[in-house]
Parts: sequence; structure tokens; C-alpha cells
Amino acid sequence: DTVRETGSPVPTDLHYKGKPWPNVEKDHAAAVTYMDSKVGEIIQLLKNLGIDDETIIFFASDNGAHTEGGNGEDGVHDHRFFDSTGGLRGQKRSLYEGGVRSPSMVRWPGAIRRGSRSDLQWAFWDAFPTIAALAEAPVAEHLDGINFLPTLRGQPQEDTRRYLYFTWSGDKRSTEDIDAGAPTTGDSSDTNIANNNSSNNNNKKDEYWNGYSVRVGNWKGVVQRCDERPNLEDDMELYDLANDHSETFNIASEHPEVVESILSMVLADDLRCDCFQCAWRLDKAEFWNYTNSDQHR
Repeated sequence: DTVRETGSPVPTDLHYKGKPWPNVEKDHAAAVTYMDSKVGEIIQLLKNLGIDDETIIFFASDNGAHTEGGNGEDGVHDHRFFDSTGGLRGQKRSLYEGGVRSPSMVRWPGAIRRGSRSDLQWAFWDAFPTIAALAEAPVAEHLDGINFLPTLRGQPQEDTRRYLYFTWSGDKRSTEDIDAGAPTTGDSSDTNIANNNSSNNNNKKDEYWNGYSVRVGNWKGVVQRCDERPNLEDDMELYDLANDHSETFNIASEHPEVVESILSMVLADDLRCDCFQCAWRLDKAEFWNYTNSDQHR
């Protein structure tokens, strides 16, 4: 295009060029369409080679919808523009569902029924044991991930997982302020453009702190501040995702027994709540020394 690039790097904005949208959003839409087209080319190649039925394709995002991309002069892509989270609270780098939940697709014509759906809760640490099972390869017993190959094949899934656990920056507001809609801080908000991966955040250790969230079935617990390890005294928000998928109503005070159960479960596994990926936490040298050690486990 003759318009200077402002968002995702794409050859053209395709049929979105004439849309009355910000340039950065045209670029974003074009990037999604280009990706869709290229995945289609891969699938067609598999068909041409005669190996389509025996090839499995996993397509998934590593995080929720993001608010980033662009040169700043014309703004950045806003995940709310296309309602990319589908009403989920938060965004990429958020402890809420909008930050950690994303749709996934698996294509395996020889085994997976076309158009089938599953509500199995899985995460990327499940990919390794699942692919190992496909290859009939042994895996270590201590892995956190589960093998969800039975689900892919339409068979009963014996899910041995008790919960999903995530760490990242917490929100510096109190739980009461969050519920009341007070101005946001940290990376858990919709209105804060999260740029924790930029070099400008390497020295912001005093402005952020560790947080974590726990998904147990349809219960979701969110702790905005954690010192090193979860504690029974942690101030946990609680949401019933079956009836409140946007995590609007914190019902921790109505279900203290659920909060205690979730905290006890996490404590029993002696987990840490370090946000070891956060750029504000460590400078680059410290980061690599830390992740290559046993301290973060």
C-alpha cells in the first residue's frame, strides 16, 4: 500500500483497504486473513501429497487477544476493536480469562470427526504428552501435562488434572477497588496497554508484583499479589465461570470454602508465584541465570 505501515507487517491491506477503520486495524485484519490463507495452502499441499488423512495439525494461540502492534503515532491495535476476546475479561498478559483462554483447533481427517467440539480444559504443557502418545514414545512420570489424545479420537477422557495454574503481574489495586471499577494499574487491565516485553520495563521492579490465577473446573481464583509462594492469607478473587464467563462478579465472600479449597490445593503442591517471564522483574542477564537454575521451580 502507499500508506506507511503502522501495524502488523503485511504486503497489503487486501479488501480491508477501503474500510473506515484505523490503519493499524486494517493491518491486523489483513494479517489474520493472510495467515488463514497460508494455513489453507499447507492443507492443500498435504492433500496433494496424499498424506492429509494421517497428518495432525494443531492451531492455537499462546495467549489471549493482544493490545499491541503499531508505531504509536496512529495508535496500537486494540483487542476491543474486533471484540477479539468474545467478552472475556482481560487481554494478553492478564490473569483473567481474556489473557489465558483462547480457542484451539485440531485437524486430523483420519481420526477426528469433522465439526466436532470439546470443552476439555487443556494447556500447552499438555501438548508434549499428547504428541508423545501419538508417537508411542515414553514420557517422564512427573510431567504436569495430560495426554488428551482420547478426546481427539472421540473417546472418554480420563482427565487426571486437578487445576490449571498461571502466573504473571498482579493488579496493584485492592480487590475492593477492582470490584468498584477504580482506575487500573499493572498488566491485568483492559485499559492498560501491556508492554512488559519492552526494554523500558526492565527497571520497573517497584511498580509491579507477582500474581497468579487458578482454574478448577468452572471456578476461577485470581490473586493480584503474591510474594514468592501462594499463602492461605492471599486475597483471592473468585468467579463462577459457568454463570459469569466475563468474570464480572467476585463471589469470594459468598464462597469462602471454595477459596480455601483452591488455596489449599495450590499450597499442597508447593508452587511458586514468580512471574519469571516478566521483563520488569529481572534484567536480561538475571533472567537467563534464573531460568537456567532450579530457583524458579
